[in-house]
Amino acid sequence: MVRSDPTGDAPADAVVPATDPETVTEAEVEGLRTELAERSDQLLRLAADFENFRRRKAQELTDRGRYASEEAAQALLPCSTTSVAPLATQLATAAASSSWTGFGW
Repeated sequence: MVRSDPTGDAPADAVVPATDPETVTEAEVEGLRTELAERSDQLLRLAADFENFRRRKAQELTDRGRYASEEAAQALLPCSTTSVAPLATQLATAAASSSWTGFGW
């Protein structure tokens, strides 16, 4: 049986030999109930912290994928503008020619 020493002399996880149930006082039982409630609260908070950590990591992974593709697109942007500029010039030249006049350009 593991229980903490109410006087604080022994470590919190010290092994205490089992005692006869009839010799356990109401104060000891109440102390154990209080300790159980505290440990339960700690466990619930730890579980909530872990759940929040899991959600944050999932969101970070989602954001990383989203922003990585954005960075890749931005890295390609200079290439596309150098490719589009000559094409735009050709289209402008073609629009100015008489062959495109019938198309409303």
